[in-house]
Amino acid sequence: MKLTLGDANNDLKVLSIASYIIGGWAIVNGGFAILWYFGPDLLGAVSGNEDAISIFLNKQFWLLYGFVFLDVVCGIALLYSGRCLAKRIHFWRIVFFSFVGLFALPFGLAVGGITLLVMARKSVRAIFALNSVPN
Repeated sequence: MKLTLGDANNDLKVLSIASYIIGGWAIVNGGFAILWYFGPDLLGAVSGNEDAISIFLNKQFWLLYGFVFLDVVCGIALLYSGRCLAKRIHFWRIVFFSFVGLFALPFGLAVGGITLLVMARKSVRAIFALNSVPN
């Protein structure tokens, strides 16, 4: 399966599969990072360990946790975008969630960017106009 400019249905199918794969990867990647890096600190803070509580309240901890959580959110957005691409529904939701997926670096940037470029084509808009579902 290669991305061509000729066949809009094929492009949407390839992008749907890529969104599923990259979205799942981002969720698993973010989930493992949360468990690996933050699990012991969170458990220690709950149990009352003073060192773990100071790490838990550290600003750098929350900044890093925010980036990992963003990866999970971007993965969910890409999964939803892939689902809508597969069903050929919700044109503007795909555009929005593909934009959100751009922040799942590095692969979400590629999939989200290509999805936005493909969604801008007139042939793709025509496919979604035929399958229009009220939002």
